Amino acid sequence: MVRSTPLTPLPAAELLRRLAEDASVAHDDVIQHADSESDGDPDDGTVDSDSPLLDGYFESGGSEAVVTLTNFTMTEFHLLWSHVDADLTSQWTSGRGRRSTTTPKDAFMMLLCVLKHYELGKSMPST
Repeated sequence: MVRSTPLTPLPAAELLRRLAEDASVAHDDVIQHADSESDGDPDDGTVDSDSPLLDGYFESGGSEAVVTLTNFTMTEFHLLWSHVDADLTSQWTSGRGRRSTTTPKDAFMMLLCVLKHYELGKSMPST
């Protein structure tokens, strides 16, 4: 009989954090791999990104630009997005009428930006 050392269980929060980090790294690898396989023709008329506004900020200032806008790193942003993606996208694209030119992911980035920069103390009466 072979004895193995018992594994110490990880706290749930630490386990979830590690899983989220692994998923985010995998997501970033997929994005980078997809970018390297693109044909490089920017004038083909198709949108390559599901968040052109967010990508524009990231390309202009890196992760620091996104942190300045939303107070979240790109990894944290993608983790938050993974939680709201399905619901927000289904609500954003449902209904009749003209479709918004803003993507659901960009709208989520705008929401985080407003929540960070909007001063609630000035808008609410003091009690």
